[in-house]
Amino acid sequence: MKRFYCFLVLCVVSNFFSQILFDKVSKSIQNIDISPANIVNILTILIINPLFWLSIIIYILSAILWLLGIKKIPLSNAYSITSLNYIFVTFYAIIFLNEVVSFQKLISICLVISGVFLMSVNTKMNITIKKI
Repeated sequence: MKRFYCFLVLCVVSNFFSQILFDKVSKSIQNIDISPANIVNILTILIINPLFWLSIIIYILSAILWLLGIKKIPLSNAYSITSLNYIFVTFYAIIFLNEVVSFQKLISICLVISGVFLMSVNTKMNITIKKI
């Protein structure tokens, strides 16, 4: 079972890196007006950008790791782990983008961490909702 949680954590980490790369790629088309007339120009810029392809490859890897993770872990538990992305992005923003984090955001991060922990803990009390 630990192996499947490892897949999910690796999924979150790879998804985080792909999103950071996508953000960098978006800067290459930042000054271009998004309009039907510029679609070919935008696609050309993206296609020749190696970071675009690297971010796509890492994103696909993330999807594969997700599939491997949810193979044995209930979807509700697995999905709660993806909220760790918020924490990774926040720490990235603090360290590399020099963003200031409010006290409210720090409390939110603590709540996310505790929520992921509570969703992951195996409890004996299960609630079943029956379809009518």
